[in-house]
Amino acid sequence: MISIENVMCTDGSKKNVIIEENVITSVGKEKDRSGTVIDGKKKLVLPSFVNTHTHLAMTLLRGSGDDLPLQEWLETKVWPVEKRLTGEAAYYGSLLGAMEMVKSGTTCFVDMYFYCRDIAKAVEKIGIRGYLGSGIFDFPSPESEKPFETAVKFIKEYTNKSELIVPVMAPHALYTCSEETFYKCLDVSRKYDLIFHTHVSETEKEVKEFEEQKGVRPVEYLYENEFLSEKFLAAHCIWLNDAEIDMFAEKRVKVSHNPISNMKIAAGVMRLPEMVKKGITVSLATDGAASNNSLDMVEVMKVCALLHKVYTGDPTAISAAAVFEMATVKGAESLGLKAGLLKEGYLADILLVDLNEANAVPYHDFVSNVVYSMHGGNVDTVICNGKIIMQEKELVNVDEEAVLEKAGEIAHKMVSG
Repeated sequence: MISIENVMCTDGSKKNVIIEENVITSVGKEKDRSGTVIDGKKKLVLPSFVNTHTHLAMTLLRGSGDDLPLQEWLETKVWPVEKRLTGEAAYYGSLLGAMEMVKSGTTCFVDMYFYCRDIAKAVEKIGIRGYLGSGIFDFPSPESEKPFETAVKFIKEYTNKSELIVPVMAPHALYTCSEETFYKCLDVSRKYDLIFHTHVSETEKEVKEFEEQKGVRPVEYLYENEFLSEKFLAAHCIWLNDAEIDMFAEKRVKVSHNPISNMKIAAGVMRLPEMVKKGITVSLATDGAASNNSLDMVEVMKVCALLHKVYTGDPTAISAAAVFEMATVKGAESLGLKAGLLKEGYLADILLVDLNEANAVPYHDFVSNVVYSMHGGNVDTVICNGKIIMQEKELVNVDEEAVLEKAGEIAHKMVSG
């Protein structure tokens, strides 16, 4: 049992939060000192963040090949280096990424990468939730000559195996997978009741080329061929027209918005206000550290709000409260996870923010402060699945210095060749 006493809530009230096993059992005046007690004085309690699209071990490529268009970046800087990726590299790159996420308040993420067993080991060591998909292409991956078969093997091995690891089906994109591969992925995702996660309409170029080849736009193709459903988690979704947004709304598709990555590669601006008005569940994500270049969801919230204000010319286009929901409960809803709210019966995935910092004062609006003035470094304590995984800014389950050193060595060898 964990009891957080006298902690500030976003409505300005001070309450006690009690956690039993992995669930929040009380938010109010009740006290219980029979287990671990955390002093909540000068702390703000929040649901922790859910990052719905990343490539975790790409922390190893951070800062390598910046400032290039997407295809040039992938073909000249990413894929050639990834040929040197190993299971050990994926493990240490994932430890590095998971450390960064926890230290900025994220306890759950959706991943599309390679060597998922090694990533799973890293995720479980840190103690966070990973929705892991082995990336599928119609050409060999760094891990396998047959990416689809490798993905299915991981799915079979990890389905219902761990509280923290959930397999997802993750074909890379329509432009890297054949129609046959997408159908095979759909069949497996339905058989195991998995989230189907893929990149959709990230660049104008890919949309135009797909339309030239198929005679329809990517989302039209997905809609007409019955890929879309409430289990479909689409990353990016920048180049959607009105009809495609309506198709997403009709099929209750979940959208993962990656504003910083999209801005960095100049892919465009997703039509967030229109999607929200149509009732589409939109969550937030960092994308990989090679195209962001951080995994800090606090930073993503601020950039998201500011981007859509300036792009629309409307300061009310997206509020601090709305982007906070996107980073928490909307992310959880996208995964079918009962988390993202500080409420009895919800999973105990929560964080404490240090209010005794210059950028946290005064307290006119706590959510506004979190989104517009704070940063990941304000996060003091993190609890995931009812277990403390960071306390007073110190990770509990890992030797940070050892990981930093090893990950740095591996990254240098990979990039330098």
